[in-house]
Amino acid sequence: MFLLCDFFNRQGCDMIISRRFLICIVVLIGILTGESEGIVRASEMTTLGSAEQGGAMEARARRDGDRLIPCCRFRGGSCGYIDQAGNVIIPPEFDWVERFSKDRAIVGKGEKWGVLDETGKFVAPLVYEGMGSFDQGLAGVLIGDREGVIDEQGQWVIPAKYGSVVRISDQAFLVAEPPSRGFLSIRFDGGFYHLQCGSGEL
Repeated sequence: MFLLCDFFNRQGCDMIISRRFLICIVVLIGILTGESEGIVRASEMTTLGSAEQGGAMEARARRDGDRLIPCCRFRGGSCGYIDQAGNVIIPPEFDWVERFSKDRAIVGKGEKWGVLDETGKFVAPLVYEGMGSFDQGLAGVLIGDREGVIDEQGQWVIPAKYGSVVRISDQAFLVAEPPSRGFLSIRFDGGFYHLQCGSGEL
């Protein structure tokens, strides 16, 4: 602990001590040294799948009794959703669709990603260049080279303006810029606590 404190003192950082401090330090060192990736780049980011992957996903959804089944067997390889009887429920307007989980599904068209509810309405529009799966109601997103986090309503939890966002617990994130910008904040339960290094300013 004292060695870590000495490291940050030498870096000119103002430290916030908390019960999660050691976890934060480990991740922070990874970010500042470029060895840790953010929530979107490091997660299982949604990507366009192959016809075989689409078929396997459809088969799993059928087997598990999903009410809405992702299907990419439409003309031209487009994707939509069908029911167990094969009736089209959400038209095939996408290049890729994921299975629904808690009334939410990630869909992709072109190079953009968004989120649908079970009525086919967009909860989050097709604006994200990258998107991770929802985990406990939150998903990492990428706009340009900026990372952020949205909730299941498509609302920003952390705006996409950071170089790196790392989840360290259910309600805690580290947000940081690349080393050249030199600052980092810890988000705990809706509030930000700052670790500032150098001249960066949040």
